[in-house]
Amino acid sequence: DNKPFVVNACAGAVSGTMITAVTTPAELVKTTLQTRKLQNGNKDVGPFNTLRAIVNAEGPLGLYRGFAAMLLREVPGNALFFVSYEELKSLVRQMTNSEETGVVVGGGCAGAVYWTAVMPVDA
Repeated sequence: DNKPFVVNACAGAVSGTMITAVTTPAELVKTTLQTRKLQNGNKDVGPFNTLRAIVNAEGPLGLYRGFAAMLLREVPGNALFFVSYEELKSLVRQMTNSEETGVVVGGGCAGAVYWTAVMPVDA
């Protein structure tokens, strides 16, 4: 049941790469909408109109603007999540003799580790 550290880290890194491929277009549309609302006096342009505008202006690959930055967050973040989840789940399971408690506590703590590691601290 206990996989080596490297296996968990690699699985997380691959997961981060796949997540980036799927979520980059959605993140781009979201951030474009946020900045357009500021520029257009809070006028709602909508996600589909924003998506269409990006594709019309830059082509389908334009939806992947920001891919490298997303990779820098997701690959190490997910590697850290997978490793911390497995380690914490195992530790809590040993302490409580409960698989369910290990899963819940391990998942919650691994999520906190992920966001603490990948999000800059607001100054």
